[in-house]
Amino acid sequence: MERWNRRLPKILWLVVLAGVLGSLPLIAARVETERSAKTVTIALDYRDLLQVAAAQADPQSFVEEWLPRLKTAGVNAMIVFESTLEELAWSGAIAVYDAKSAALLQGRVEDPSDNGTYVLFRKPEEEAVLRPIIESAFGRLGVAVTPWRFGEWNGLRIHMGYSDAMLRPMQPNPLAMRKLHEAGFLIVPRLSDRVTFDAAELERWLDAFGEFGVTRIVFDGNAVTGYADHAAKRSLDKFAALLNERGIGVGIFENLKVPQQGMYGLTQRLHYNAVRAHPVSEAESVTLKPEQLADRIVLAVKDRNIRMIYLNTTYVRDGVSGKVKHSLGTIEEALAGDADRPGAVERLKGYGFTPGDATAFTEHGAPLEPLWRALVIAGAVALTALACGLFAPNLLVPVTAIGAAGGAAAFALDKELPMQGLALLAAISSPTVAVIWLVRRLRERREPAGADAAVASGERSVTGDGIARNGGRSRVAGKTAGRRLGEALLLYAAVSLLSLVSVPIIMGLLDDIRYSLVLQQFRGVSLLHLAPVALVAIYVFLYGPGGSVWDNARRILAMPLTVLWLVAGAVLGLAGMYYLSRTGNSGLASSLELQFRWMLETTFGVRPRTKEFLFGHPLLLIGIFLSLRYRWALGLLILATIGQLSMVDTFAHIHTPAVLSLIRVLLGLGLGLLAGLAGVAVWQAAEWLWRRGRLFRERA
Repeated sequence: MERWNRRLPKILWLVVLAGVLGSLPLIAARVETERSAKTVTIALDYRDLLQVAAAQADPQSFVEEWLPRLKTAGVNAMIVFESTLEELAWSGAIAVYDAKSAALLQGRVEDPSDNGTYVLFRKPEEEAVLRPIIESAFGRLGVAVTPWRFGEWNGLRIHMGYSDAMLRPMQPNPLAMRKLHEAGFLIVPRLSDRVTFDAAELERWLDAFGEFGVTRIVFDGNAVTGYADHAAKRSLDKFAALLNERGIGVGIFENLKVPQQGMYGLTQRLHYNAVRAHPVSEAESVTLKPEQLADRIVLAVKDRNIRMIYLNTTYVRDGVSGKVKHSLGTIEEALAGDADRPGAVERLKGYGFTPGDATAFTEHGAPLEPLWRALVIAGAVALTALACGLFAPNLLVPVTAIGAAGGAAAFALDKELPMQGLALLAAISSPTVAVIWLVRRLRERREPAGADAAVASGERSVTGDGIARNGGRSRVAGKTAGRRLGEALLLYAAVSLLSLVSVPIIMGLLDDIRYSLVLQQFRGVSLLHLAPVALVAIYVFLYGPGGSVWDNARRILAMPLTVLWLVAGAVLGLAGMYYLSRTGNSGLASSLELQFRWMLETTFGVRPRTKEFLFGHPLLLIGIFLSLRYRWALGLLILATIGQLSMVDTFAHIHTPAVLSLIRVLLGLGLGLLAGLAGVAVWQAAEWLWRRGRLFRERA
């Protein structure tokens, strides 16, 4: 067993290499999938436009003015909601009155027992379209609808309270859709799950959509259409069948607090005919500057595989100017740009994206895919076993055997959860293995085997192992700063490359289209950001050359507890909480940091991660350089692990294009190297000044 424990690491590294090579066809297929859809829909909420128009002196003229302006700027689609009496009134197609207003209109005394809702049609052609829709909608609710007339206008009396009737959803307005379609806009209906599912009625709606070339719908509320009735009516199956017959896909909103219920099941039934949609809220459209909104649109499409931009607008009462202002001008400028700055549409074209009808990704597969997946799973198991072997080398064989059994089960089951678990283990393992390998190499170079660790207090000497010792501190004798910097640069490149070993394995494990659509995600982000740092710290403090793990642990536990240690522990705890709060997609950034991010994005085209190029990577280079001389500097490598795991985490964002993630990581390494070199130069200058000052004091 001991002999096999010593030999097994070489075999495991060969398996890891096989896993990396096996992932390449899967990664190539993913890149082809990401390149299969380059069309972007930029849609505006038509209901919002009507609301803004309702606050103007002439609503109809306002809409007629802004539709061509928005089309010219780059808006190529309009979001059309399920109709309500309120929205139809905003559009000017009908007039709606409560019982009291209807009585005043007719010049009669209000009937106290009448709480109905009264509707008048303005034109006969509009009545022909809207009357059946209103009668059908309220008829399905069991509400009586009777004819009503005032003067020359025909109307309806709805036997329901005014406030209630105004909100009841109906078929999207065909008159509005025809108007927008003729104006050159794509139509994207937004349906809800607020009414009882009726397959026949929904089929009628979808047939009406076909007249206007609808190819994609989105959903309003917290569930997709048919979700509430699925258990009783199998409504999602029926809805998906209707959509598949007509080639209609769906849009999936990102950044929702709670994902819309039923979306996963519906997209499965649609064979993933879906695109990701990025919403810009009404409040954001008012507060964002045009250049900020343009940057946000470009980043969403370029960095997160978004293919639909959903723009909202609104108006605000400006007490300073005494006017009602709206955000349509901001949207127009953000999309079209100005003389000094190109807009979002032009910038997207520069990145190879075309405004138009967004299409779903065409999923590409790799030949012999089961073989490559088996190799990737084996590579993940081997990498995890190698990480475990660093801490329990005598258990490497049984750990590998258990991992092999688990990997075989994961391959046979081919389920999301086992694959996600293997991806997380591989992601944790590679930066852990890389930094621990670095710690070992630095200890070997600074403290050759058999070196006497005893240091005479206050005595300065150079022992036979080449290590100069002074007052309990150690440094390498005879190595110039240039030589140490050269070694540090080589080790910097080596450890970074070793940390990235898990990246192709993760990409091979999570190459399914569901991860690109964020229907499934890499799980365990917080654990990935914490575990490698903790494991490296354990190795540095407990697996040192001064004794066994238990001896080192007892020595640390026997150290006296001082106020300084308590304060340091509290500071580290708060820093750790802040660090974890910034992980994932929910972390908040200050306005200053956001401005810094925009600057990086506009400067480089791809924004490197701040914690890599300003913290982790510079600290890694400085830590290596100092560790070649000072023993205490190994502690810097614990914090430098953050940069290594962050590189892996970058590729765990499967919804980000793989090529862009690679550019981001390489840019972070390059900028981090420059920052690290600057840090080394500052240290050398400070060290030189310290020596000169000490020499001056000794002579004095």
